Amino acid sequence: MPAYSVHIVDGGFIRNTIDDDFALGGNPGRYAYIPDSPNRELWIEDTGDYGDMAAIALHEMVECGLMMDEGLDYSDAHDEANISEKALRKSLVDGSVKVKDTSDIMAILSQHMSPEKGEEEESEDGQRRSEEPA
Repeated sequence: MPAYSVHIVDGGFIRNTIDDDFALGGNPGRYAYIPDSPNRELWIEDTGDYGDMAAIALHEMVECGLMMDEGLDYSDAHDEANISEKALRKSLVDGSVKVKDTSDIMAILSQHMSPEKGEEEESEDGQRRSEEPA
């Protein structure tokens, strides 16, 4: 699996200029307008809550990998991604996982990838913004 880059995006800007159906997150397996090279981009709407954004990013990463690497259709990949997302959200609620910034988001995604699948990275691009992981 290729590396991923996470981009925190202005959801209103995306809806007003690219896709009026964009909601919370997206990946190149689902949306042709999201780049998949050199890294698969995960677009995560800036909700103002890093825990929420981590759950969305995990969902998008799982969904993208299942669609692009394993050939699952969107519906099946989305259902599987929901399982991972819900598990993370449960850990956020019970306090076993804490997310205070984008580097914590990257750490969570790294934990869900096996070493041979690559590592994620973040970059900055136009309306999108992110911070470098620690």
